[in-house]
Amino acid sequence: MALIISPEVTTIGTDATNGTSGAFIIQGNTSGVGVTKSGNTLTVGLSAVPNASLANSSITINGQSVSLGGSTTISAAAANALTAGTGISYNTGTTYNGSAAITISNSGILTVSGTTNQISASTTTGATTLSLPNSIITPGDLTVSGNLVVNGTTTTVNSSTITVDDKNIELGSVVSGVVSTTGTVGSITGTGPWTATITGMTSTSGLVVGSAISATNGTGQLFGGTPTSVLVASIVSATSITYTVTGGLTPVAGAVSNIITTGPTDVTANGGGLTLKGATDKTIIWDSANTNWTSSEHWNLPTGKTYKINNVTVLSATQVLGKNIGGTTAGDIVSIDATQTLTNKTLGGFPLFSFANLNATGTNQAGAAAITTSIVNVTTSVNNTGVVLPVAAAGVRVVVRNTGTLALNLYPNGTNQINALAASTAFVLAVGAMTELVATSTTQWYTMTAIYG
Repeated sequence: MALIISPEVTTIGTDATNGTSGAFIIQGNTSGVGVTKSGNTLTVGLSAVPNASLANSSITINGQSVSLGGSTTISAAAANALTAGTGISYNTGTTYNGSAAITISNSGILTVSGTTNQISASTTTGATTLSLPNSIITPGDLTVSGNLVVNGTTTTVNSSTITVDDKNIELGSVVSGVVSTTGTVGSITGTGPWTATITGMTSTSGLVVGSAISATNGTGQLFGGTPTSVLVASIVSATSITYTVTGGLTPVAGAVSNIITTGPTDVTANGGGLTLKGATDKTIIWDSANTNWTSSEHWNLPTGKTYKINNVTVLSATQVLGKNIGGTTAGDIVSIDATQTLTNKTLGGFPLFSFANLNATGTNQAGAAAITTSIVNVTTSVNNTGVVLPVAAAGVRVVVRNTGTLALNLYPNGTNQINALAASTAFVLAVGAMTELVATSTTQWYTMTAIYG
């Protein structure tokens, strides 16, 4: 005979006390325990366990004790306000007590996306990244509160009027300082000046043709000795340049470091200026070779304005170098558009178009009477007397007439000479003759054909 016992039965044994031989006694709490016999099989089953038989017969929920097998209703202690931000909506009232499901919807910002040439947007799980594209277009105004730095080769401004508060505009402002930490000198040509290349540079940004450069020597060196100039000749790429060395000694191939530019030079300034586009370019350009500005167009000054040198007027509508045009005072400039009377004008040291009567004197150059006018009538009353010309100056003309009764000795001044005569030798002018002498240099006079009358 088999015996099957459920776990809730505490004791199973024979009833020796009662003397019941061969009988099984089941002790323990048999409440709810069913005992059945089928043939030789006795089955003890458990249908329920009373709470009193358990170590823990109840549980606590939200502060309420609930017996096992019992029931209770759980509710929120209080309804709480539910607030949604801008663009967020939900399907209940303004409070939430947990009694109904809530669906939260995004009714404002649905997606994050960029705008062409303005903002770029990229997303990954849980993150959105906003960035500026390489090319930016701003449809409205752009205000920069800090400094604006433009690193590029061309800056284009498409506007009809540019207004700048600054009163000084700098052109050709070339950077100075270290432009590359490394480089290799090579391809050295020439015998002085020399041309060489620098390759393997970390950057060539900021360099322009004509920039003065230097570097720390390594196995190579940009130049030897003390050159008069070391200038960039061309920008080959973002990592390479060519340069020229004038004076000093030949460069040495090899590595250098800390390549430095010292800033603008007259070479970098050459060709700089302003260009106004038109049917032809209107330019004001700096010419380093001639150290001057060159304008492609005329300059016009309004009435009352002048050209000055060192704050001294040198050209105006009525004066040149401080002299009046068409004036009548000493030093004034003769004009051809009006009648003027010339007074005390001199040429070559004596008055122009002046006349005098003169008596011949002396018997040699030292004793001869001096001619001080451009036209002179000379009287000869003593044999071998004469007159002496002024100092020769190219273009000076003197007319001499012998109105005396004796031949006239006409002497040059100092060591000057007349025609092919020896220096200081007199030209003899016959009685009644008149001649014009023209100086062609500071030492030579020539006579025109003598006229008698």
